[in-house]
Amino acid sequence: MKITPEHLAHLRAELERVIAQTGRERIAAYKDRLRQNPAVKNVDKRLMWDLFNGAQLHLFACSTLYAYLNDAHIDTALRYLAKELRV
Repeated sequence: MKITPEHLAHLRAELERVIAQTGRERIAAYKDRLRQNPAVKNVDKRLMWDLFNGAQLHLFACSTLYAYLNDAHIDTALRYLAKELRV
């Protein structure tokens, strides 16, 4: 991954915060609704970007991450964190 360990740790902490606030049960129910939506082609990717947005990480992305990453790099980090955080 191209993301720095410090920035990955920040993403992890913010996503953990949103997961804790939202609750794993509500996230699982939301993921089930995404699976039923024919417009959603990649449920896991959509879920992680929704959590990213819920954590308001777009400000961090614009001010810090986009200086050296693009969306594909951020998506790789989000896929890694999805497995680690088990969402």
